[in-house]
Amino acid sequence: SMSFNQSNYFDRNIYQDSIDGHEQDSLATLLKKHRIILVGEAGYGKTLESYRIISELCIKFSNYKLIPVYVPLSEYDFSSDSLLNIIQAKLKYFCEGNADKTIKYLLKNNRVALFFDGIDDISDERKKTKFYSEAIQLMSIYSSNYFFFTTRKNGYNNELGEESTFYLTQLPDNKIQRDFIKMGKYHNLPKSYVELFRNPLLYKIGKSILSETVNKDLFNRTQIFITYFENNYRKKKYESELSYYDTLNLFGKFSYEYFEKSSFTFSELDKIMS
Repeated sequence: SMSFNQSNYFDRNIYQDSIDGHEQDSLATLLKKHRIILVGEAGYGKTLESYRIISELCIKFSNYKLIPVYVPLSEYDFSSDSLLNIIQAKLKYFCEGNADKTIKYLLKNNRVALFFDGIDDISDERKKTKFYSEAIQLMSIYSSNYFFFTTRKNGYNNELGEESTFYLTQLPDNKIQRDFIKMGKYHNLPKSYVELFRNPLLYKIGKSILSETVNKDLFNRTQIFITYFENNYRKKKYESELSYYDTLNLFGKFSYEYFEKSSFTFSELDKIMS
C-alpha cells in the first residue's frame, strides 16, 4: 500500500543534466513525455514524488480515465511473476466482469500510468536485466501509456534511455534557512549544514532534533546521524528503511564532502548499529 502525507512533502521540480536543463513540474512532464526515469540519492524524495504524482492523478482523473498503478520493485525482486502479471494483478481491482479483457482494453487505450519504484531494490543482477527487458518491451507495446521509474544513481547506466532521465532539484538555501529561522534557531546556518540539509531525509531529522533542543546554539551532525540510526533501526519509526550499506554511503558522502572531522569512528558506529 502507499500513502501520501502532504506535511512530509517538499515542493520540488525535476530537471535534466544538460546545458538547457531547465526545471519542470514532474506531473506535467510525465503527461507530456509519457516516460520519466527519476534518478537520485537515498533519502532524496523519489518515492514521495511518486506518491505526490499519483495523488494528483487520482484527483485530476477521478473518473478512472487514467488509472495509476504503483509497483514497488522490491515485490518484483521476490516474485517469480513477470512484470506484466504483477501489473495485471494490481489492475484487476479496477475491473468488473472479465478482468483480462478489461485490462487489455485499458492498456490498449492508454488509460494506465505505471509507477515502478526502486530499480535499485532489485538485488539480483540477472533479475534486474530481466526487468529492463520487460520494461522496454512494455514501453514499446503500450507506448502511449505513462511510465514513471525511480532509481538511485549508483548502478543505473541509462538502460531505459538517457533522454528520459531526470533529477529532483535540491532543497534551496532560502527554504532551509527560512524554516530554521521560523523555529527560532539559526539565523545563519553554517554552509556545511545547509549542504547536509539539501537531502530532505536529513533535513526532516535535523528539524526534529532542533525542535527538541534546549540550547538553540548547540547543534551537531553526530546527533542527526545517531537519531537516524535509533529511529530507523531500533524504533522502526520511519516508513522507508534504508539498509546499513545505504546508510553508510549516505552519511559518509556528506561527511567526506562537507565536514573536516569525522562524526564518529568505525568502532563507535558499530556500537551504535549493534
